[in-house]
Amino acid sequence: METAVFGSFPTDFAIAFILGVLGGIAAELITNKGNIEKPHPSDKKFLFDMGIASNIILGAIAALAYLFVLETADPYKFVGAMIAAGVGGSAILTAIKQKLISTITEEQLDNQQNLVENAANNVERVGQELDDLQTQLDAGKEAGLKDYKKKLARLRETIVFTETSLKDSVKARKKPKENS
Repeated sequence: METAVFGSFPTDFAIAFILGVLGGIAAELITNKGNIEKPHPSDKKFLFDMGIASNIILGAIAALAYLFVLETADPYKFVGAMIAAGVGGSAILTAIKQKLISTITEEQLDNQQNLVENAANNVERVGQELDDLQTQLDAGKEAGLKDYKKKLARLRETIVFTETSLKDSVKARKKPKENS
């Protein structure tokens, strides 16, 4: 959200919270066909069913989370979206989580692609340098030997850089799999 819909971010935050609570109450009424479930001990040992409180909490959290991904300056759309987020509760939170994961994955893919392209460019440059060196050596120039040493040092630096980039790329690809 780029600009505040109702004048300031704290005001938007408070309104989103209240609308999320209202959405949570609506979710409770929808789920229980017009009835409100009071908090009570669960049938399962050591558990407590929070009743309407769980839908209220999830609704408020979902609306606040949605506040950060909503892109509108229209107050009517804002109100509708916050109430809908409150009704959706955990489904909205799951959707936001999936959206964030897909965004992160796309960024990682772009970074990997850039690393591979840089490595390919470095390899191409090494090939060109080697061709130039071979041409100089074939010509048998004395000055070619000095240039050969300088270019060989540059080639070594390029190879080390490319190797490091490729290793970093492989490490970065392994990290998401390890965290899954």
